[in-house]
Amino acid sequence: MLCLCLLRKMHPEASSAAKVTAKIAGKDNAPKTHRVAGCTKTFVMVKPDGVQRGLVGNIIQRFESKGLQLVALKMVKPDKKLLQSHYSELRDKAFYNDLLTYVGAAPVVAMCWSGRNATAAARNLIGATDPLKAVPGTIRGDLGQAAGRNLVHGADSDAAAEKELKLWFDPKELNCWSQTHKKWLDEGVNLSLNDELNVSGEKLSLTVKKTPKVGSTTSK
Repeated sequence: MLCLCLLRKMHPEASSAAKVTAKIAGKDNAPKTHRVAGCTKTFVMVKPDGVQRGLVGNIIQRFESKGLQLVALKMVKPDKKLLQSHYSELRDKAFYNDLLTYVGAAPVVAMCWSGRNATAAARNLIGATDPLKAVPGTIRGDLGQAAGRNLVHGADSDAAAEKELKLWFDPKELNCWSQTHKKWLDEGVNLSLNDELNVSGEKLSLTVKKTPKVGSTTSK
């Protein structure tokens, strides 16, 4: 051990070379991770009118097309206690009881979505509360007609999302899984040749097939 220490002091480049050699040989087991900056989870619910009108698939497709990742989904007939906890901040509003009756009248589809600034992204997709004021291209702007039947709920802040996810889902129901296309969504990912990534624990590699130039000959 003493000889090894002296060798490292006398030839520090040997130690560096050994590390490089170990890396090339696959002996460097240090985990390589890539975390998408601003990646969060949010809560979204298709309300009874969205379910009854058969718009669940349409709504899900919009979130997936945006690049958000579906982490959990379930259909549930919410009871009054759950809805009272969910809408506790609206307890003093005149429409509170009507709101509970409306959302509790039939099954809803509760979802958890993950992605870059997921809450803000979801809110932008959903649109203004009143469908008549929501811009075209949003869910409410395209598919809704009345504020009292506005199809979908989305958490209005990260804090609200955290609270609502705890109300509607058991932690075990949130599925952690990797999407291979995430490297094409985040501009912070290095896409250089032979660069090995680890997105949510899954190793990915980018390979590029070189196309022969026109007129070049290849051996068969």
